[in-house]
Amino acid sequence: MRMSIFLLFPAVVLAAPLPVAPAPVLKERAALAATEVGEAATAVAFTPDEKTLAIAGYQGKVSLWVPGQEKRLTSFSGHGSAATCVAFAPAGGLLASGSWDGTVRVWEASTGRLLVTTEKTVEAVRAVAWSPDGEHLAAAYSDNLVRVWDARTGKLSMVLEGHTFHVWSVTYSLDGRTIVTGSSDTTVRLWDTSTGKERRALRGHTLPVLSVSVSPDGKTIASGSEDKTIRLWDATTGKELAVLRGHTEGLHCVTFAPDGQTLASGGFDRKIRLWDARTGRELFASPEQGYSINGLAFARQGKMLASACGDMTVKLWDVER
Repeated sequence: MRMSIFLLFPAVVLAAPLPVAPAPVLKERAALAATEVGEAATAVAFTPDEKTLAIAGYQGKVSLWVPGQEKRLTSFSGHGSAATCVAFAPAGGLLASGSWDGTVRVWEASTGRLLVTTEKTVEAVRAVAWSPDGEHLAAAYSDNLVRVWDARTGKLSMVLEGHTFHVWSVTYSLDGRTIVTGSSDTTVRLWDTSTGKERRALRGHTLPVLSVSVSPDGKTIASGSEDKTIRLWDATTGKELAVLRGHTEGLHCVTFAPDGQTLASGGFDRKIRLWDARTGRELFASPEQGYSINGLAFARQGKMLASACGDMTVKLWDVER
């Protein structure tokens, strides 16, 4: 009698491959020419509602424009030297600017009325950032210090000491508990906002760190340096996660997209690059622009990017997938 032997195996179901999202690309939407901007642009910032774009310039002016319409709303004058940075308050009604003249100023965006001027310092203000609650302004200075100001009164609240050379960049974590800074001493430093004490120094760059950005979920820090690299760091442990290479000259700016999945960077090689923030892979490189890329800013929905260029142009780019 012939016996049949059945070997039983669990059924294997092949899962369909996960769809791969198309890589983002930048498509130029509009450009403000040199005759319209009138000075080399150092920084750009969007209001939360995306209806207004602020531009800081080397001649000390801060101007507001309607994105895509090339329509100037107003200009603020008051800084005695180049305006180096601009940042809108979380609620959007106030605009902060910093300058080589050693002051941070707070303006009413709708009227251009000057509300606050901080105490003037000998050294230049390189960057400024609002706390998430809109109560404080952290400013990076070329005297190696970070000063935290009361945004309503302009009074000094705290001084962060630890960097040993110029501080170029400053930002807050989304929960407001941490300030992150980048410096010519090649370090990225994390500070406790409640005490002003340094929590951690991140080392790995070999040249000045000119830009820092924190991911929206607060888990990752990106830093851009004159050493031509972007480095990604674990915000909790300080561990270096990745080194992104592709720029052929030093970086001036790096920023996370609002979804946290994409990074934009620009610098002295005159190109804007997009990166996958999870893998470190370069996704896109723009054509070479007329001069160095001094500043980048995503609009809140992440579908538009503004770039400030040293050739006195500001461009708006659609982020397409």
